[in-house]
Amino acid sequence: MHLGTMRGLSLSKLAAGLIAVLMCASPARAAEEVDLVLALMVDASGSVDPFEYRLQREGYIQAFRDPHVIDAIRSGYRGKIAVAYIEWTGPELHEAVADWTVLSDAASVAAFTERLERTPRLLFGGGTSVGHAILYGAQSIANSGYSS
Repeated sequence: MHLGTMRGLSLSKLAAGLIAVLMCASPARAAEEVDLVLALMVDASGSVDPFEYRLQREGYIQAFRDPHVIDAIRSGYRGKIAVAYIEWTGPELHEAVADWTVLSDAASVAAFTERLERTPRLLFGGGTSVGHAILYGAQSIANSGYSS
């Protein structure tokens, strides 16, 4: 596949996968307050080949390790965010590679990104269902135990 075409596909998949939904948790329970509740919904469907898959995973790892990102996390009112890295394929398959984690400093970011590095690909096939991924991500945020 031509690199320009691959980048275009990766960017469109990244745009679909980077659904970051800010929601407040149900007022019926006490939720930990953070500056951002972020569900990273990452496409692992059959249309994502091993190279594209690794590109996605490495992109997130490098982004979170960037000192500017760590500074941005620490500069919020509460100085912390809650993030989950969830891979999906089709309407029913979702796997939390890194379940809800609070990031507040370089050490917590290092632990989160090391988990992403250590965990192998969990899903290998299936169709692409962006709408279901968005719904699952929103539900996951609502049930995360965090609010912003």
